[in-house]
Amino acid sequence: MKLDLTEIAQHVGKQMAYEVDEPAESIEDLQVLRPIRGSLRFTNTGDLLLVRGFLHTSVELECSRCLRLFEMPLLCEVEEQVELRALAARPFEHPQVTIIPEEGDTLFLDGNILDLTELIRQMLWVSLPIKPLHAEECKGLCPTCGADLNEGECGCQKQVGHPAFAVLAKLLAQMEES
Repeated sequence: MKLDLTEIAQHVGKQMAYEVDEPAESIEDLQVLRPIRGSLRFTNTGDLLLVRGFLHTSVELECSRCLRLFEMPLLCEVEEQVELRALAARPFEHPQVTIIPEEGDTLFLDGNILDLTELIRQMLWVSLPIKPLHAEECKGLCPTCGADLNEGECGCQKQVGHPAFAVLAKLLAQMEES
């Protein structure tokens, strides 16, 4: 989805509301399961364009402990600032300020056109947990055989203590015998 921000960029104090309803398929590098919905408000502050609002959807993630795929609802708060010089296709005239456009100011702007899909993609990625869990009490996988410990105990012998102290444990056992 592309938004033309020429009108808002030319009027200080102008605001624009936008209701987001993006299809899940529009985000290619993330497994989005439901349409992305939300509300964004664009505000021209004179030298910055503020983008505020929220987005919500559901994504498919892999549990960081047991590798099980699960659906996670995602609610992300959007708070972005874009320099208006990045929006200006021609020099921006304001009584106190003249801003000349520079190339490469943001990843989701091309002249006065905002790539809303790219902005949404970035907001969703930033909102993802670092270590997603399908359940807080997830037991993970057995480090020896790889069995899913959520489904039951495996037959592996559990090591007591840290392997780095195995020699000390052996010495202690010998001292207790004598």
